[in-house]
Amino acid sequence: MRSYDEIERKTDFIINISTLLFFLTMQCVAPYLSQAAVDLGATEFMVALLTSMYAVSSIGLRPLSGFLNDRGYSMYLMIIGSSFMFVSQIIYLLSRDIYLLYIGRFLQGVGIAFFIPTSLYMAATFGREETISKRIATRSLMISIAATLGPMIGGLLVSLGRGWTLLFAGSLFLSLTTLIMILLNARFINFFRENMLPSDPLSSTVSEYKEASERNSLKNIMKPEFISLLVSNFLFSSAYSLLTSFLPAYHRKNSVDPHVIGVFFTISSFANMSTRAFYLKIISSQILIRYAFLGVLLLGSSLMIISIDPLNTTILYITAVLNGAGMGLTIPSLQTMALSSLDKRSRGLGSSVYTMMFDAANLIAPPLIISIVSTYYSAIKVSSYIMFLTLIPIAFVSRSYLRKMF
Repeated sequence: MRSYDEIERKTDFIINISTLLFFLTMQCVAPYLSQAAVDLGATEFMVALLTSMYAVSSIGLRPLSGFLNDRGYSMYLMIIGSSFMFVSQIIYLLSRDIYLLYIGRFLQGVGIAFFIPTSLYMAATFGREETISKRIATRSLMISIAATLGPMIGGLLVSLGRGWTLLFAGSLFLSLTTLIMILLNARFINFFRENMLPSDPLSSTVSEYKEASERNSLKNIMKPEFISLLVSNFLFSSAYSLLTSFLPAYHRKNSVDPHVIGVFFTISSFANMSTRAFYLKIISSQILIRYAFLGVLLLGSSLMIISIDPLNTTILYITAVLNGAGMGLTIPSLQTMALSSLDKRSRGLGSSVYTMMFDAANLIAPPLIISIVSTYYSAIKVSSYIMFLTLIPIAFVSRSYLRKMF
């Protein structure tokens, strides 16, 4: 019989590869979906709604996903999430109008809401306590690799297919591979969870304590520092959603080769991943806020430079490095500051609320801004202003307060 370590390693390997394939499916399509919408005759506001559509389903289902994970339904959620992703890619492939793209995007949001939190939950719980950090870091690496390779693979498929059919056929293949891999290994992973992980049914006393802790968590989340960082995350995510929604659409409207946007996001993702690796070596709790400021300044500057001439590929590729480096500094800094500002008992709830800001930004910002400014170019320009506004709530978080928490 295999040892515990062997079974844990196999379980982690299966989930890591499944996560990589799931995110590759997302990242292959993401930079090009708004371009496909433009080809189908979508107006600026229709493209904005396409961006928001996944958040409509995702934002409401994330809490349900967390609830079901806590009750032992992780493998079912992985299967459901990958199934919805698979169906969404079928709909993309069959789309002949913008409304089918809306349906596909909505179903993709359902898949994201169930799969992604579950993958991270399993990294934190499926294995020995002492290997949690390694498992979470490896899972994050899979996501970063997908973000780097996805746009490049998608761009290659678009170039080879001279249209969108080959792109969506490729994403369909990736999503099907994800689903098959999970289905083939579901029994093995369930065996590991049910027979080799510790179970500790809650007594009534523990249940009462847990309820009291949850009430206390709600109070702790109302801290001014955490709220300021929630606002920062919302503004940052809003600005970035405008870029990812409208820059590809603006390129398509001006007949720019689709591979250009793929190269931009590939360079940005590679710079993001490289910066995060460097960040882990230099990170110091006392200067987290400096990294956040620097990251936002890099992002705001890159967006402002892009807005000068979004069609200039030389400018675009150079600013992609600034963009990715800014992401690599901003995202982990804001997240660490936000969760560190809370009591340990509140960090689970705090993490859910914090990540919901990404969905809220994608739901609200694109349709709101495009309804005000009307054009893709103006929306890209506004994204830089919103990114710089992110500095204001960060400024409310005092460095001396952060020092007390570490």
